[in-house]
Amino acid sequence: MTLSESLDVLTIPEVKQRRELMGSADRSTRKSDMIRAIVGTLLAGNRGPIWRQLSEVEVQAVAEAVHCWGGRFDPARFRAKYGALPDHFEYDPYTSWLVRKPPPRSVLPLFFYQGEIPEDLRPRVAGLAPRPAELPIKALGAGVADAARATGDEDG
Repeated sequence: MTLSESLDVLTIPEVKQRRELMGSADRSTRKSDMIRAIVGTLLAGNRGPIWRQLSEVEVQAVAEAVHCWGGRFDPARFRAKYGALPDHFEYDPYTSWLVRKPPPRSVLPLFFYQGEIPEDLRPRVAGLAPRPAELPIKALGAGVADAARATGDEDG
């Protein structure tokens, strides 16, 4: 889906929230005008000030999604690699209202829509997001041989 299509699926309060995250001077009340303002900023405007508001873990989330996972965010893989998730993906709106805290303010929702970066936004974000480092993976056979030598079991 494109950015415009992704925004069009959202409710008016959700679109307003994203517009406020951008710090836009636009105060239109029509949904189509708000979408046009957001799309104009994210696709054609200066994304630098918005990008600098992301935390390190949020930048890593965008980088993994755009460079490795075809634009889709995979929480399980991300948690396995980095040990944590960005707060935007941790928030569970269905927990008890007694213990629920609102999610911290983040501009990450400007990049992700239903867990995915819109296809027309990906190339623009790819230029900002550093390519994630590869995980070093040792061959299983070498690990077994090293363990066997350490225990003195050469047959293992």
